[in-house]
Amino acid sequence: KLVAQAIQKNIIIPDTTIVNPEIVITASAKNKKVKEEKTLILKDTVRNVSSEKNIVENPKKDAVIEKEKTSLAINKPDTLLKEKKSLMLPPNVNDNKKILNPVNTIATISPGKNAMPDLSKRTIETIQSVYIKSDSLILTLYDNGTVDGDTVSVIMNGVVIMPRVGLSTKAYNKTIYLTPEMGDSINIIMYAENLGSIPPNTGLLVVRDGGKDYEIRFTGDLTKNSAIILRRKKL
Repeated sequence: KLVAQAIQKNIIIPDTTIVNPEIVITASAKNKKVKEEKTLILKDTVRNVSSEKNIVENPKKDAVIEKEKTSLAINKPDTLLKEKKSLMLPPNVNDNKKILNPVNTIATISPGKNAMPDLSKRTIETIQSVYIKSDSLILTLYDNGTVDGDTVSVIMNGVVIMPRVGLSTKAYNKTIYLTPEMGDSINIIMYAENLGSIPPNTGLLVVRDGGKDYEIRFTGDLTKNSAIILRRKKL
């Protein structure tokens, strides 16, 4: 009966020439086992293909991974380069605006042309008093004798009115205006800035009061200044 059923179902029994029910059963069981193994293999293959398909078909995840790899590949050399440069540079090289060189913090201030000289280091010798009646005067400076590079500053009541004038045969003029606040006695000092090539410092000061001139010759050095007093005439 089993053989007849096998023939009807076209079951081929390889390497079997003797039809025996036990052999037919064994062959049938073997074929069933092979079929089950093929089914298992097919399922595993489908499962593996599906897993690989899921991996391939997840572009977002792959893009994130690739982006992270790219970021690491790009940023790491820059980071290493920055760290290398940081080690090579001296301390605070990029913060030099906040670092002050102690030498540079000392401001070198050159005295201005109108800077007030220190009169306390020299004696003052009053050589003449001039009585004036005008409210405006013209002061004129010359070198007294040989022109040797003498330089003087003229100070009136503590203010430099003629700074560092090089004396020569050419007149150097200055008009001054007298105000009531100055009082009736005005102090004018000729301060020697140098001694010239022939010491001491010598010069000629001409005071013009209206139509009248007063000539005052003065001398000075690094220890002494000459001065005149302008006094108002009382009417």
